Amino acid sequence: ESYLEKKEKKQKQNFSEEVDNTLQSTRFVPTWAMKNNSAQEVSHRWEKSKAHARKNSLDSDPNNCSVFVGSMFYKNVSKDELMQKFETVGKVSCVKIVSESVFGFVDFEKRADAEKAIEVFNGLNFKGNSLSVGWASSANENRSHSLDSSNSTVYVGNLPKREFDENELIGAFLDLGFSSSDIVSFKNCFKGFGFVRFSNHELASEAISKGGGCLNLFGHPLTLSWSTGRSAQNQNSTDDVKECWFCLASGKFLEHLVVNVGEEVYLTLPKGSLVPFHCLVVPIAHARSYSELTAEAIDEIDACKKSLKAFFEAYNFEFFCFERCVDTKGTNHMHIQAVPIPFGEAARGARMLLKTEGMRWNISFEELDKSA
Repeated sequence: ESYLEKKEKKQKQNFSEEVDNTLQSTRFVPTWAMKNNSAQEVSHRWEKSKAHARKNSLDSDPNNCSVFVGSMFYKNVSKDELMQKFETVGKVSCVKIVSESVFGFVDFEKRADAEKAIEVFNGLNFKGNSLSVGWASSANENRSHSLDSSNSTVYVGNLPKREFDENELIGAFLDLGFSSSDIVSFKNCFKGFGFVRFSNHELASEAISKGGGCLNLFGHPLTLSWSTGRSAQNQNSTDDVKECWFCLASGKFLEHLVVNVGEEVYLTLPKGSLVPFHCLVVPIAHARSYSELTAEAIDEIDACKKSLKAFFEAYNFEFFCFERCVDTKGTNHMHIQAVPIPFGEAARGARMLLKTEGMRWNISFEELDKSA
């Protein structure tokens, strides 16, 4: 456990002890059990939510035998060590650790062994890393497309989300031994992924085999797989969830920062707090903006905001919150930022700043009654 994780856990513990008293009286969600049996109730709900997220995310394919292994933050796990560890639950056919990253993939010969690996290794401490293990995405789909001899298009993930000279990417493939005539075209979707079409199926297969885990562009380790023919939006959605900091099934999710959890949303500390008691209200289901939320999630967010407002007021803070729905890597999962602002000059200054910036961008604010 790193120093940063210890510091974050201590911060979470202090915040949880303070917020629990207020949540007990204001009722974050009416169905929640607080104080006397909160640890048991919340722990059960949290595990249920994580299991539901994993089940609904990537394990619907009965032929999927691949698992995603994340949170190897120390980057001290070798391919052979990972294979040796996972072979204790079943026969492993392939292991891949993405170069210069903190995650990898393990392919089993039997789905039952993959299920057992998720059950046994998820959360396990291995060489100082608390592993995050779940189903890998599109395993069977890519296998089926790899057998399609007419498919010569390769999906390239983790590209820079900006315009760049396509010759830079083509040059990376040339460094692997391909010629310019092997590559027919390249399409950059400007959303972190693109497509490279090769002159035939065999060359595309060779590119995926050679380039997986060792192809870099501007410091970005690229991921290669077969293009499945899905729309650009759907191609990106799988990457969104896998890369998302706030999805429970993601390998990048920081569970130790979570303070409390409900049926639709959870309360967590940010990775870097602006001030003490700064927290986030996050929907459990992946949503890009408030407009995508269900009515149940909106009701629970409103209940949580009401509770946090009462909590902040108990410590002489005003409740300032805003939605963050910026589509950037790792943060395209909308959430509500809740920031306490001290009563008095600071609060008045914040109101003035909002109005001033609002006028600058032609945005008007409506003053609500304090009871709202």
